Amino acid sequence: MERRKEAGEIGEDLDPGAVLLLMGAVALPVVTPHTVRSVLGMDPQSSEFREFYTEQLRRIVRRLG
Repeated sequence: MERRKEAGEIGEDLDPGAVLLLMGAVALPVVTPHTVRSVLGMDPQSSEFREFYTEQLRRIVRRLG
């Protein structure tokens, strides 16, 4: 992540560790689909889940800002 920051792929104002953690939230449904099923009762490959999760991530990021 530090190399990515140095290469300009991550903004100067962002902490590489924090970016990595956020990437984990985005990757979680792919890496551990059973967690999605257990927590949300949704199929992580369904369009219903993708639309729901995309909107929830947007809301979370907006509130953090």
